[in-house]
Amino acid sequence: MSPEGLREIADLRVLLEGHALRQSIARGDTDWEAGAVSAHHKLHRMEERMKAGDASAREAWKRADSGFHKALVAACGSPELMALHMTVFDKYLRYQMLFLTYRGETAAAEHRALLEAALERDTARAETILRDHIEGGVVHCLTSFRAAAAGQDVQNGLENR
Repeated sequence: MSPEGLREIADLRVLLEGHALRQSIARGDTDWEAGAVSAHHKLHRMEERMKAGDASAREAWKRADSGFHKALVAACGSPELMALHMTVFDKYLRYQMLFLTYRGETAAAEHRALLEAALERDTARAETILRDHIEGGVVHCLTSFRAAAAGQDVQNGLENR
């Protein structure tokens, strides 16, 4: 695992998830919308627990985050794209589990805005939010990675950025 590896995985995630999101926004029906809203609700509950300092929610939070992103691309119409997206997302998740602490309200606001843009069928806005969301995670992860390499305690200092 390296900063370069994270950047490569993040770039792949932007490419694949962005493409799948465009397709889902174009093809999604009310069932897709309901799935995205439901997945966001679960994620929001876990984000609230994380904001409250409940470290025991970390694993459930990451599952809810994965579920939300998967729900957003679920209507893309391609099982192969979905499978490839989840493979890349899982690799990205490995970095997050090692170096990424919860980014607090910033990440929660990005999730809300992403859901809103998708439901409004605003593809350009949704793609921009998604790209910024992934890049924010990368920057946060790299900051944590560098601090860990320098032997600094990053759990509390970066947790709510």
